[in-house]
Amino acid sequence: FGPVSLDVLGQFCEKMHRRLQNNSDNRIQVVCCGACTKERSNAYFLLAAYLVVMHDWTPEQACHPFDKARVTTVPFRDASPRPADFFLSLKDCVSGLWKAKSKGWLSTPSSHWPP
Repeated sequence: FGPVSLDVLGQFCEKMHRRLQNNSDNRIQVVCCGACTKERSNAYFLLAAYLVVMHDWTPEQACHPFDKARVTTVPFRDASPRPADFFLSLKDCVSGLWKAKSKGWLSTPSSHWPP
């Protein structure tokens, strides 16, 4: 089980950014996901990744809101069919995006997403 693809992340970032830009009356925006722990893990990833990619937050800042969540999530792993020999946390995955962005390997979503 791994985080969503860059394509899905790009679509989410574009939609979230548009939605927040069009929020002229400052209404609270809610992101819903299913009760499945995998869905919850991916929802946390999408929200934290949005903050890193679109708002230049550090991985620590982006993951902080989820540190005290009282719900169970599933760690991420590589995509191989073999048994996992390591796991990745939300912060690990978001840190990878942050590093890629800081090196210029990843830019904010546009019509050329993913980079």
